[in-house]
Amino acid sequence: MGTSRDLVITGLLIMLLAIAVRDQLPRKRASSVAVLLLALLGVALRLAAFRVDPPMLRGGNPTHGTAGSGSC
Repeated sequence: MGTSRDLVITGLLIMLLAIAVRDQLPRKRASSVAVLLLALLGVALRLAAFRVDPPMLRGGNPTHGTAGSGSC
């Protein structure tokens, strides 16, 4: 349980770091790419905190049912 919270907090801190670093770097393409990559890392860490259904990872149906399964 603590791991997902840690991922969210770490992702948020990295996103804040990207915003803070943006103002300190020179206005060059490499700096913009570096800030973008840091921000994407922060978003990816935050998204990694969410659980997914194991069958979805294998390409199967999720455990909670699908739309149009015929059961009304």
